[in-house]
Order: sequence, then structure tokens, then C-alpha cells
Amino acid sequence: MSARRLAATFLLAAVAVATLSLACVPEERDALLAFRDGVTGDPGGRLASWRRGGDCCRWRGVRYSNRTNGHVVALRLRNDAAAAAGGGGAEAELDDRGYYAGGAALVGAISLALLSLRRLRHLDLSRNYLEGSPPGPPPAFLGGLANLRYLNLSGIYFSGEVPPRLGNLSNLRYLDLSTDFSAQLARSSELSWLARMPSLRHLSLSSLRLLPHNLTNLKVLDLSMNHLDHRAELAWFWNITSLTDLSLMGTHLHGQIPDELDAMASLQVLDLSYNGNKATMPRSLRGLCNLRVLDLDSALDGGDIGELMQRLPQQCSSSNMLQELYLPNNGMTGILPDYSKLMHLTGLRVLDLSYNNLTGPIPRSMGNLSGLDILDLSFNNLTGLIPAGEGCFAGLSTLVLSENFLTGQIPEELGYLGSLTTLDLYGNHLSGHVPSEIGKLANLTYLDISRNDLDGVITEEHFARLARLTTIDLSLNPLKIEVGSEWKPPFSLEKANFSHCAMGPLFPAWLQWQVDFSCLDISSTGINDTLPDWLSTAFPKMAVLDISENSIYGGLPANLEAMSIQELYLSSNQLTGHIPKLPRNITILDISINSLSGPLPKIQSPKLLSLILFSNHITGTIPESICESQDLFILDLANNLLVGELPRCDSMGTMRYLLLSNNSLSGEFPQFVQSCTSLGFLDLGWNSFSGTLPMWIGDLVQLQFLQLSYNMFSGNIPNILTKLKLLHHLNLAGNNISGTIPRDLSNLTAMTQTKGIVHSFPYQGYASVVGEPGNSLSVVTKGQELNYGVGILDMVSIDLSLNDLTGIIPEEMISLDALLNLNLSWNRLSGKIPEKIGTIRSLESLDLSRNMLSGEIPSSLSNLTYLSFLDLADNNLTGRIPSGSQLDTLYEEHPYMYGGNSGLCGPPLRENCSANDASKLDGQEIAERDFDPLSFGFGHCLGFVFGLWVVFCVLLFKKSWRLCYFCFIDRIYDQIYVFLVLTCKRFGRG
Repeated sequence: MSARRLAATFLLAAVAVATLSLACVPEERDALLAFRDGVTGDPGGRLASWRRGGDCCRWRGVRYSNRTNGHVVALRLRNDAAAAAGGGGAEAELDDRGYYAGGAALVGAISLALLSLRRLRHLDLSRNYLEGSPPGPPPAFLGGLANLRYLNLSGIYFSGEVPPRLGNLSNLRYLDLSTDFSAQLARSSELSWLARMPSLRHLSLSSLRLLPHNLTNLKVLDLSMNHLDHRAELAWFWNITSLTDLSLMGTHLHGQIPDELDAMASLQVLDLSYNGNKATMPRSLRGLCNLRVLDLDSALDGGDIGELMQRLPQQCSSSNMLQELYLPNNGMTGILPDYSKLMHLTGLRVLDLSYNNLTGPIPRSMGNLSGLDILDLSFNNLTGLIPAGEGCFAGLSTLVLSENFLTGQIPEELGYLGSLTTLDLYGNHLSGHVPSEIGKLANLTYLDISRNDLDGVITEEHFARLARLTTIDLSLNPLKIEVGSEWKPPFSLEKANFSHCAMGPLFPAWLQWQVDFSCLDISSTGINDTLPDWLSTAFPKMAVLDISENSIYGGLPANLEAMSIQELYLSSNQLTGHIPKLPRNITILDISINSLSGPLPKIQSPKLLSLILFSNHITGTIPESICESQDLFILDLANNLLVGELPRCDSMGTMRYLLLSNNSLSGEFPQFVQSCTSLGFLDLGWNSFSGTLPMWIGDLVQLQFLQLSYNMFSGNIPNILTKLKLLHHLNLAGNNISGTIPRDLSNLTAMTQTKGIVHSFPYQGYASVVGEPGNSLSVVTKGQELNYGVGILDMVSIDLSLNDLTGIIPEEMISLDALLNLNLSWNRLSGKIPEKIGTIRSLESLDLSRNMLSGEIPSSLSNLTYLSFLDLADNNLTGRIPSGSQLDTLYEEHPYMYGGNSGLCGPPLRENCSANDASKLDGQEIAERDFDPLSFGFGHCLGFVFGLWVVFCVLLFKKSWRLCYFCFIDRIYDQIYVFLVLTCKRFGRG
């Protein structure tokens, strides 16, 4: 062994001995163990190495220093997303429930024993649940850690007053008391204690409720998410000229930003974003020569884009420092300035002007901003062509021009922007062919040119060098994708949308090589083929697959259950055969409008949210296993051949839409529905349900659409039905319901104009489904059955026709002034039509025909200017018909609308009203008129019998009449005989 190697070995051994000699200070080890004992929950096992008798210098999160003879100088227990795996990783974010994702957050309280760590300089306990139970304020004793330089308690759910004793930390340079929680439970009534921290350079108090106080010598001030909500000029921090970073995001400052801001020459980062668009730019920011980042997202109350650009830093001795400028969602107007007015912004790397009202073309000279890396001009009103040419936007990596009114072709010069990673042009009016030069963008990862007027053929050349492409969207363009059957793409896509592009007739074989797919949409692509065998195994990461609206035939994959897919859309195809077992992780399944048959499989998908199978040929009963999917939100089995009763489920509280119409389901009103406490849409029409409507139907207080038509329900309409204040569509037509119409209809406030419930109906994305043609969501209105599709969701309607209702039409019905359709025909209602029925001004269709209504037609009907159909036929109405241009027009279109009311007179009828017209009839005459059909039939029969007996008696007792009668019969006989003989001979000659 050489001398050099021996020396190195000796040195390493010496270092190892020295290291081993630095054992943990016993007092500090006990303090750390006491801290561990205060932690009641450690799901990630982050303190598992903290064991009594061990060397605390080797414990996870503990740092010591040789210079301090083994004393602990840092305690780093921040909750990171990868903490459970022992890595640093990304920060743990809040999940949908408000908890830190990753399951590694410590739970408990911060122990007083930390005061024994006298040499501690760095303490980071952020993003844990160490606020104690119940939550308390940040521990005041931390102010006793005199050597502390860094204190991070952010993201801890503290509550109460921030202790002023923290001001004793005179050596502190970094203090973060911010939180991810919006409740702002922690507060500070005064900040004078911060003045005792002369070394403080970074201060973050976001989401902390505090009162203003002057501070000096700060470098970083983060007050984001504090609800200051006062005029910007009254804020206390504009005189802190030492600041380099100032974050005021979400503080709701409003009004004019004071000119003092222009004097904060040290500022490098200024964040005024998300302040409710209530602030006004200061007259000048030209003095902020060190400003690198300016974020005004959703901060300003409008303004001209050209004027704002001129207020930005310029005429500085150093080069242009501003690199990132964010101005989205500010209502900015005007046209984009050309390069000559942007000379002071040549250092820009990011320019975001999205979600404004900018007009005019994109100046070609803007492309001279050669340092620009990200340009976002989306969601404006820009017109003209996409600027292109040699050197134009040469350094761009991200170009977003979506949702404008740009025209012309996609410039082929875009294919030479070698740094481009994102190209987003969707939602414009671009036309022509897609240039093949796009295929040269070797760094492109995201391509979206959807919702344009692009045409032509996409070939393999368009994809030639797109090896890094992960997301592509060509949808809603009349494009045709033609690639070879053996083609293997150079990319591995994660998301792709080719909807409404031509990809058929064969199922695209190249898709099977895209094993990283998570979302794929090939709906309406002209595929006329069977589903390939590899479909169920090729995509292990697939979450969403949409192959709807094609002409796919054959059966579903037999091993459908093995797919890991979460959302599967196969509606509007020609699929046949049985439905196999569903994937266990499936959440949304739509195979509607096909020709599937056989019974439903056993449902073993506990995460199922939406099951849409309407318009097939499914037979059998609804399986009991459906009850296991307790998170089911939509169940649509309409237009099938299902029979039997519904299963009894104990808890289906999340069910919002239940559509079972047009089957042969039977039994009493389904008990299944009672458990659906969140139900908003219920359609049981066209089945064989019977029995009475249950009283508990009034407990479904979220119900807005109720269709029970054409069943065999009987009994009365329960008055409790009027408790459904959100109900705006009620259809009980075609049953055997009797009794009277409930009087408390005025409680149905969703059918009134004042509530306006209809226009905010929360169908949450299902409107496009329930309105499909296969669903038969129709309304009998305007004298015919109309399929309204999605429009039925806004149809405020009551249809009680074809029942056996009696009594009067309640006056309270006139309060439902948002009604569009009222159909009470084919009942036995009596009494008068409500006099003020004309106050339902929105009424478009009114059908009261085939009842026993009496009295005059209310003159207020002429006030219904939107009325396009009226039928009052076959009642006992009397008197003069009201005049009005609307009623006259309706009579010309429907001349039968007054028919069967013999007591009506006056125009447009031919019957004139005399002095003793039908309006003067007394009660007895009206009562007799009620029996007209019976009286007419009885009189007809009686007259026939009486006349027959008179003729018989005359012939019997009057001989001369009898002889004349028989002679007349003989003459008739002879004439008929001669006519028949001559006719036969004539045909015989022919």
C-alpha cells in the first residue's frame, strides 16, 4: 500500500473517531424526546429514529455542528409531500378536504422543552398539525430561543394572538407565520414587536389577521391573503424603501395605488394579484429600475394597455430589468403597442395579457422582443393574422393565442421556432391546411389547434420529429388523419383529443402503442369497425376514454372488468350483446343509445358516480347490487325493457338524477327513491307503477323535476307535494289520480318569476345527457307532444291531464307567474276559470279542454301576449268571447279551441249574442246543460221508439195506408230487379 493511500486512510480514520466522539448532549436529547412525546400522531414515521438511549445527532431532522461540540443547531421537520419516503420532494399541498396530502404531517403540540436547545439557530416545523388541541396561538416561549436565525411555523393551524414575545428574537432573519388556511384564525393586534428584530430580512404573514404598523429595514414582506380591504393609499408599508419583495396578493386593497410606490427603488418583486379588480395603477412606476417581476393578475379596474406600458420602468441607467409581467383578467382595452413603444421592456421573458378586452391585430414588430420566452394573449378580441417571419419571436417556448378572432392560416414559420414547447391556438377562425413544418418542433410537448376551421389531411410528416409531444388536441376541425396501418408514432401521448376529425373507417391501430394515455377522445371520428382486442389491455394508465358517436358494432370487450379506466363513453354507436362486468374503478359509464341486450350485470364498482345506459334493449330487473354504489350521482336506465320492482336501498343520499322512464317497471311508488335525499331530477314516466303517491315525497326537498306520467297511480295528489319549493316541472298526466288540485300551489316558489330558480338550475353538466333524443324527455304542450331535449330543463310546467280530478281550479295557481305550460285537460274539473289567470304573463300554452268548466271566459286571457296555444273546447263555457288580437290570431290557427261550448257567442264565432244570450242563463239551465250528452242520447232513443210505434199503429188500423205502403214497396222491388238484369246483360256483352 502506497504512502499516499496510507495517509488518506489514517485521515479518514481520524475524522471518523472525531465524529464518533461528538455524542449528543444528554440535556438536548431529553428535550428532543420531550418534543417527541408531545407529538400524538406521526403517520409517516418521521420520528421513528428518535429512541431513548440513541445518539440524537443521528436522528432524522436533527442537525448538529462540530463547532458547537455536538450541540443541536437545526431542527428541520417540515412536512413535504415525499416526507413519508424520506425525501425532500415537493411541498405537501392541501387536498379537497383541507388536509395535507401525503399523510406525513405530525400531529400534536410544540413542547416547552425546546428551550433546552440553547444553540438552536434554525427551526422549521411548517405544514404540520402542531397547533395543539384545541388550537392555540404560536408558543410564546419560542421567544426565548435567543440564537434563532430562522423560524418557520407556516401552515400550522394556530388560533389566537401572535405573542409579542417573539420580538425578543433579535437575531432572527427569517420569520414565516403564514398559513394555507383561509380561516385566518391567528391574528396580531399590533406589530411593534417586529421593530425589536433589526436583522429581520424576510417576513411572511399571509392569511394572518393584523393591524397596520410601520416597519423599517425589511427586505421581504409577505402580507398575502390578509383581508385588509381598505384604500391602498392608507396602507402602512409604502415607506419601507428597503423592501426587495412585496407580496400583497389577495389583500383586497382598492383605489389608487399611491405614488410612494415609485420611490421603492429596491423592489425586485411586486405582487398585487387577486385583489378583486378594484385597484388603479399609480401614475408612474418608472423609478422601479430593479423590478424584475410585476404581478397584477386580477388586480386592476380596467385601463388602456398602451398607457399602462408607458408607466413601467424606463430611462434607468442599468439595462432593462423587468423580466416577468402578468396582467391577465384586468379588463384592459386598446390595441397592442408596437415594438417602438416597448423599447424599455426588451428584457421581458414572460408577458401575460390574457383574459382582457384587447382588440386589433398583433403587431409584427412585437416579434422583435427576442428575449421573450412566454407570450399569452389568450381570451381577448384580437383579429388579423398570426405574426410570422424570420426572427419573429425567435426565443419563444410558450405561445398561447387561444380564444381570439384570429384568421388566416397557421404560418409555416412557426415550425422554425426550435425552442417552442407549447403552442395553443384553439378557439379562433384559422383556416386552410395545417403546415407540415409543425412536425419539426422537436421540443414541442403541448399542441392545441382545436375549434378552428382547419381542413386538409394530417399525415405522418406532421408528427415526424415530435418525440416529446405529450398532449395534442385537433378536435372540432374538419381534418382527416391519414397514417399507415403499421405506423408507430415517435411520441408517447398522455392526453389526446381528435373529436370530430376523420380517423375511420377502421379503428386507428397506432393508438395501441400509446401506453401512457390517461385521456383519449376519438368521438365522432367516423369509425365503422369493431372494438379491437387490444383495447382493454393497451392502456394501463387510461383514466378517460371517449369513443362515442361513431358506428362501432359488435360487442363490448369480454374482459372489460380488467380495465383500470375511470370514465368510459361509448354512447351513440351500434354495440350489441350483453354488458360484461364493469371495471372496479369505474366512476362514469355511458353506453347509451346502442343495441345492448340481456340483463344488467352485478354492479361491483363502489366508486361508481354515473351509470347511463338509456335507449338500449336491456331486460330483466335492476340488480340489488346497485345499492353498493352509495356515491351514485346519476342513474339513467330509460328506454329499455326492464321489469319488476326497484331494489330497496338504505342509503343513496348522493343520487341527484334518476331516470327510469319507458320501461315496464311495476309495483308501488319505489321505496328506493326515499333514500335519495338529494334527488333533483326524477323521471318514472311510461311504466306500470301503481298505488298512491307517498307522503314522504314531500321530504325530497331538492326535487326540481318530477315526471310520473302514464303510469297507474291513483288516489289524491298529496298536499305535501307543495312543500317542494324548488319544483319547477310537474307531470302527473295519464294516471288514475282523483280528488282536487291542492290549493297551496303558491308554495311552489320555483314556478314564480321572483325566484328565478329556472335560470340557475344546477344540472352540473348532465344537461347535455338528459336532453339526448333517446331519453324521450317530452312535454304535451301546444296541443302536441314535443321533445324539448335539453330545453326541457328550463320548461316551467304543470301537466295534470288525463286523470280523474274534480273540483275547481284553485285561485292560488295564478301566483305561479313563471309557468310556460299549464295542461289540465281531460279531467272533470268544474266551476269557473280563475278570473285573474291573465296574470301568468309567461304562459305559452294553456289547455283546459274536456272538463266541465262553466261561466264566462276571463277577459284577462287577452293579456297573455306570449300565448301560442289555447284550448277551451268541450266545456260548459258561456257568454261573450273576450276580444284581443292575440286571441283572434290563435283562433285562426286553432278554430276548434272554443268548440263544444254551445253557450259561447260573439266574434270570432258566428253566433251573435242576443239580449237573452247564454250569459244570462240561470243556474238551473246551466245544470241542465251539464247533462246535454245524456239528454241528447236519451231523447234520440225515445224519439226513435215513439216514431216506430206511431208508424206501426197507423199501418195496423188504416187499411188504405197499408195498401199504399205495400204498393210502394212492390214498385221499388220491380225497379231494382229490372236495373240488376239490364246491368248483368250489359256486362255480358262486354
